[in-house]
Amino acid sequence: MLEVALKMPHKLFSGADILKINPLMEASMAKAAKATLTKSELIDTLHSKNGTLTKKAVSEVVDQVFSTITEHVAKGTAVNIVGFGKFHAVKRAARTGRNPATGAVIKIAATTTPRFSAGKAFKDSVSRKK
Repeated sequence: MLEVALKMPHKLFSGADILKINPLMEASMAKAAKATLTKSELIDTLHSKNGTLTKKAVSEVVDQVFSTITEHVAKGTAVNIVGFGKFHAVKRAARTGRNPATGAVIKIAATTTPRFSAGKAFKDSVSRKK
């Protein structure tokens, strides 16, 4: 199949065709897909670990936690969860930059961005799992 691909560089290949060319990519893509825990997977995990709350109740708690953290950080209040980390806002000053396409100088407005600093217990837990 690779020889065909090399002889026909003008043909667009689908993802399935690429996997036929390189079967190692399939395993790599499957591994990368499992490297992320989605919100629904988080809710499922919390629901399975807690026998008393319904899945809907767990979902509402997760939503409330995220919205509370977002509201407080947006107001400028840091949210510190001991052992896990700290959510906080950081102000970035106005500055000049360059448009990469034209090279023209542009003004970049001041902004406030959210940041997360991992706590010691969280860092230690992650570093042991290498």
